[in-house]
Amino acid sequence: MDRALESLKALSSSSLLAVKDIALVNTGISGDIILTTKGGLKIRLGKEDFEKKISLLERVLEDIYIKHKRIELIDLRFGDVIVKEK
Repeated sequence: MDRALESLKALSSSSLLAVKDIALVNTGISGDIILTTKGGLKIRLGKEDFEKKISLLERVLEDIYIKHKRIELIDLRFGDVIVKEK
């Protein structure tokens, strides 16, 4: 639960995605934090470095918005960002 709150606190600094846009905060089987937006986008944050990952998420979202892509999943658990389109 502490990591879930920590992830939301990190998200509060985002200018592209607000805490109010999050419908669900879940802990996966592996303990990873998974955010689901009200629009159905799943964002896998992993277990740590939430502030760094939210900063990276903002850059990814900016690129997605510019290119008008429809995205189902953004995975930030690994060194490379994984984006799954709809």
